Amino acid sequence: MNIALISFGHADPSISMAKYISRGVNLDLYYVFSKDRKRNNIIDFSDMPVKTGLQDEKQNNKLLSEEILRYIGGDFKPYFFIYYNLKFRSICNLFLSIKFSYKLRRYDIIHFSGTNGSLPWLIAFLFNKKLIFTIHDYYPHSGEASNSKFNVLFNKKLNEFKIYSKYPAVIQNYIDYQNIMRKEKKARNIFYIPFGPLEVYKNFLGKNLNVNYNIQSDLLFFGRICQYKGIEYLLEAFDKFLVSKPDLKLIIAGSGTLHFNYDFAGKTRNVIFLNRFIPSEELVQLITNTKVVVCPYTDATQSGVAMTAFALGKPVVASNVGGFSEIIEDGVTGYLVEPHNAEHLYKTLQKIFSDNDHVKYLTKNVENNECLSEKFQWKCIANRYINIYTKLLTK
Repeated sequence: MNIALISFGHADPSISMAKYISRGVNLDLYYVFSKDRKRNNIIDFSDMPVKTGLQDEKQNNKLLSEEILRYIGGDFKPYFFIYYNLKFRSICNLFLSIKFSYKLRRYDIIHFSGTNGSLPWLIAFLFNKKLIFTIHDYYPHSGEASNSKFNVLFNKKLNEFKIYSKYPAVIQNYIDYQNIMRKEKKARNIFYIPFGPLEVYKNFLGKNLNVNYNIQSDLLFFGRICQYKGIEYLLEAFDKFLVSKPDLKLIIAGSGTLHFNYDFAGKTRNVIFLNRFIPSEELVQLITNTKVVVCPYTDATQSGVAMTAFALGKPVVASNVGGFSEIIEDGVTGYLVEPHNAEHLYKTLQKIFSDNDHVKYLTKNVENNECLSEKFQWKCIANRYINIYTKLLTK
């Protein structure tokens, strides 16, 4: 059985998915990027020139860091396919998709993870092949709808195609899975399979960095900054908490527009903003040198942030939205708080930092390999995908 796993973004869960699935079947991982978007999560080659199309083996290795190559360890072959951009309405991309589809035809199954503008062309050119889709976000996050009506309609129709078509579709959080099965009456071949801790980040541990700020913190928010992340509620809760704990430090790290009022944060040394893309080695250092990771989201699906924190042994405080309640055991590996509620977040932080032993208790529970149920273990996840592949081939 020969599988091609095509990753449109979400580079960190895709690499673990590929590593564990490849232990049961022959699998090649294809990362799809474009000349104007050269970084995503653990992958960043923004300072390197690339040509469009499929990269050769020497170039593939250049685009991956030593840490990632060490994690792969020869278990599977990683490839890069580069488009001009990620737009659907591009003649140049159309011809590149034709070339890409010829390469993919030699596989028994093509597994698409995520989406971009080239996906409809690839589906069309691979119409007689066996396909499977992993959908990361079926419903858009609040405040994330595109200004382009075409893009909104395009994403909606593409997701509908995935769940209505004859091909299997995988949803990665149980809340969305339930909603789809309840609302989308025509949906078929839908499966719920989450992703596990993003263990690839462990390979960046111990790497020395030259940084010009104090890396230590009590609380850390990291990830792309956007409206649904609820940072304003975190700042409000933290401001109140400083009255009783004036030495606490909060770091907010990630690229994106600061849509909230951060006047308070700019006037105190207790809050550090790193409003930029955070390289993997720096991110790992931020996580390992904090006590608690905070996700005050107003809505969510699954969370790569929580799974990164857990992989590095850190407890998580998160809003009780999306898939957080599936992975956080309240009061054991972190805490669940009410969304849009700075007061509840403040009281939870008070509870956590009431004494050092409580933080140690949460951390010890996360460091225990059994902090997540079996369905979040990569071996189990890989077996479930392989079962879908097997059934697809026997049809």
